[in-house]
Amino acid sequence: MPTKYITARLAFRRGTKEKWESENPILKEGEPGLEIGTSRIKVGDGEKPWNELNYYQVGNSESPGTFIHNGELIPDYVQSVSSAIEYLGHQFKILNEAGIEEFNNGVSGGDAKFLVTVASGSGGAASHTSTGDMFDDGANISLDAVPFGGYEFDHWEGPANDATNPNSTLTVSTNTYVRAHFKILGS
Repeated sequence: MPTKYITARLAFRRGTKEKWESENPILKEGEPGLEIGTSRIKVGDGEKPWNELNYYQVGNSESPGTFIHNGELIPDYVQSVSSAIEYLGHQFKILNEAGIEEFNNGVSGGDAKFLVTVASGSGGAASHTSTGDMFDDGANISLDAVPFGGYEFDHWEGPANDATNPNSTLTVSTNTYVRAHFKILGS
């Protein structure tokens, strides 16, 4: 089957704080809006106007809790700025790769496959032990987190079957993002 490519460009709706407040638009559900000058983001719910929406608050580190949000655009388990950026990259990869795979399977009558993205924070590396990134529903894959010198594994962020085990597993049921976190030895 020939390879198909989808070209896409992702751009946030944007404007100055003054423009947003004066126009006070209702953003569609899940639609992000960027305030130019403050770099603050609000995400629409399809009902509340701009002035009634809360800002997403982001910190400047990989520490858990530095990305505070309402769980609508990005799942609640994503808790750091770098994880949020990786998660959005994962979502784009789904559109680009998994979307093509699902389209091809739909056309040919095949079963849907799901994309699994494994990432790591600073202090180590993470991977899965299977070939490829697309998996059947119900597939069990092994996750491996390996700390660099001076670091130790802390936890998995996302739906790992054992979040505290560096050699955990994952049961695939949807497009999935997991991230290994590490900490300095003894901290």
